[in-house]
This record gives sequence, C-alpha cells and structure tokens, in this order.
Amino acid sequence: MLDGKGTQVQVLDDELVVVLGPDGATAYETAGWRQRWQVAATDLVHAAAFGDVVLLRSGGSENGGWLGWPAGQTTAVDRTTGQTLWRTQRYVEPAGDLLVSYSPEGSQPDVEIRDPRRYDLRWRLPASRVWVYDVRRDAVWRLAADGAVVEHDLHTGAVRRTLRPRLPAAKYVNIVLSREAVGFEGYEDNGRPEQRGVLWYDAKTFAQVTGARQWVWESDCGGGLSCAYTAGDGRAFLIDPVTGEPVRSLPEEEFVPSPAGLLLVGSPDLGFITRRVLARLEPATGRRLTDLAGWHALSDDGTPVRVLGRTGARQGTTYLTELAEDGPHRLGEVPYLLRSCGLAGAALVCTTMSGDIAVWGIGRERP
Repeated sequence: MLDGKGTQVQVLDDELVVVLGPDGATAYETAGWRQRWQVAATDLVHAAAFGDVVLLRSGGSENGGWLGWPAGQTTAVDRTTGQTLWRTQRYVEPAGDLLVSYSPEGSQPDVEIRDPRRYDLRWRLPASRVWVYDVRRDAVWRLAADGAVVEHDLHTGAVRRTLRPRLPAAKYVNIVLSREAVGFEGYEDNGRPEQRGVLWYDAKTFAQVTGARQWVWESDCGGGLSCAYTAGDGRAFLIDPVTGEPVRSLPEEEFVPSPAGLLLVGSPDLGFITRRVLARLEPATGRRLTDLAGWHALSDDGTPVRVLGRTGARQGTTYLTELAEDGPHRLGEVPYLLRSCGLAGAALVCTTMSGDIAVWGIGRERP
C-alpha cells in the first residue's frame, strides 16, 4: 500500500501517476513509488501532463476529457514540486505546446492563446462566429461575421489566409477538420446537420473536394486501429491509422476502446462504479465475442481500457484481467474491492473502495 488516500488513478506517463481524491491530488514517481507532491483541492475529476506542467480539473463531469470541459476550475501545478502556477475558471484545451483558453458564454466566443506554464497571453482571436484549433497545421481557423474564413498561425496569431468559400445555406455553420481538408457544416436551431451534408475544401488549395474519408475525429481504439467519425451523420468506423482507409463500420452502441478490441458497454453492476462489458469486437474480424461479458472497466478516462475487474470468489475480493493486443490475460484475485486502476509500465496501480492505494507488479513491461 502507498501512503495517501484516493478514488481515481490517472497514469500521466511512464514516470508520474496522480491519484485524485476528495481532498486533492497526490503524485507518485513510478521509480520506487515515492510520493512527489500533494495538492489540496475539492471535486477534482481529471489530471493531465503538459510538458513540465500538470493540469488539474475541478468540477463538471469525470468523462469530460479535455475538449469541451464543463464549467469548473483548472489549476496548473509544477510537475516536480506541485507548486501552484495559475488557476482559471475558463475552459482550456492543449494546442501543440500552447493552451487555448476560452469562455463559450455570449453570442461570440472569447478565445485566447496562452503559455501553459505562466498563463501569459500570446494573442487573442478577433470576434468570430465560430473557431477551431487545427492540430495538423498548427493553425486556428475562424469564421468572421461577414462570412470570411480566416486561417491564423497558432503561435503568432498572424493571418495566413483570408478566403471566401461557398458556405452552407443554413442559420448556423460549424468548421470541421479532417486530415487534408476543411469542412463547413450547416445546421439549424435544433442542432441537427442539414441533409445535404458538409461542404469540404482542400486545406492547401481550397479547391472543393468530396466528403469521402473525411474523418472529423480520430482516436486510438487498440489493436493497431483507430476509431473515426464522419461529419453530419456522425457515423463511426474502424480505420487504418496510417492510410485513413476504413476497415469496417461500428455498431450504434456505446463502446470504449481497449488493446484487445472495442468493448461494448452498459450500466454498472452493483458494487462497481464503472461500466459493465457486454461484448468485445475482435479487431481482426469484427466478430462480437462474449468472453469478457460481465467484467467492468477499471479506468474510464477516454484512453484505451487496459484492466478489467469482476467480483471475486470470496467476499471483498476482485478478479483482474489485463487487456493486450494478443487478447485478455488473467491476473488473478486480489483481497480488495477495487474502484479505479491504471497500468504504469509493469505496475498495476489501483484505488480500493475504502480509498487505499495499492501497487502490484504484473511481470512484464507493456508498451
């Protein structure tokens, strides 16, 4: 057992694990499991490493991730010492080596580009109807009130291009991005995209292109594949992450990624706080397998699930299974009811239902 109490394990990288609890955050070095720092705070729901800064999120939803975090407070602390660097009530998102900070209130978004360590203002986006950060091109795109589309350099704010493409004939227009194109999606008051879809333009030439294989969101889904979504209808596909070619469509069911394939999930069972596995999709074939039905994901932060748990044979125990690309590996039974777990190299770090923090070696390093 480690010193300290907590409820949620956040493995930030190979060297640092943060455990969130009702009284704050505790950081541990994975080499020797020495406590590095503690930060007092209430209602912490998320932590992430950002260079030599750790960002701690208070309030809102545990599953909010970074994009579109609900209202609450972000606290930045020094990775080594835990010293508080700055706080903000604004939304923040990583943007390369900078932060995008914004308030969505009002008719026009108030967007700022800031330094992650000191929170110094680099530049402010002019008044716009909508905006989006472009990770692939280190840019910020915005739609001006007069219908002009403006591309800004992320680091300097300098205008790279001002364009006037044909836009959807709709009350509202969103900017959506894919690997090679910029799209404009029209929608009405109910938020539903127009039936005629999205108008797409090549990101380099701004010549109009088709919507085929224009993935507006991609994420690691394990098994060497990515999950990707289309604009407009929001359909989900498994794709080859290198070529962008679709492998197969995905069912319209709730799922979470894992190295052993997508896990189709439902509501938690009594005694667990995380979602119950209904089936998994085998990455190579897309077959629906039930070998993990009834197990529960022991991480729920949007990253691929690496550890599952289920009630043990004896009262107050938990069976564990690790998910790897070659399939599930049973890890055995531990004498605790577990709440949240993460894999840090060859170590399994878990919080128990009573708030204790435990670490087990699992025998071999994982990539």
